[in-house]
Amino acid sequence: MENLLNNIFPEICIVCNKPAYGSLCYLCTAKCVKLKNGFCVVCEGLAVDGVTHANCASANVPSKIFSCFEYAGVAAQCIKKSKYAQKEFAALKTLTAVGARWLKKVGWEYKGYVLVPVPVSAQRMRERG
Repeated sequence: MENLLNNIFPEICIVCNKPAYGSLCYLCTAKCVKLKNGFCVVCEGLAVDGVTHANCASANVPSKIFSCFEYAGVAAQCIKKSKYAQKEFAALKTLTAVGARWLKKVGWEYKGYVLVPVPVSAQRMRERG
């Protein structure tokens, strides 16, 4: 049944509008820039595995944040479309799977961590009402 539906309503890439398996084609997925180093959430300086620097740490700051992809290009488009435009959440599913495979490949242990969307800014929240 799924093959029949895919033939009638083929999935297309939300970035380039070419045929895709999921919401992102292979070429657009490959354009996502993978981050090799983490950064400190406070000072935005390089930090091993995204661990917050000791001199930046406080009770209100997460101890560790790690992003698989640079927030630019295809990755940024997927996030923006899911948050603001057509609500293309399927693209995030594809992006998440690619990120998880990459983390596993490089040996980064993410068991026990949670993937969360970045909350909207206070200004954007006021604009939306």
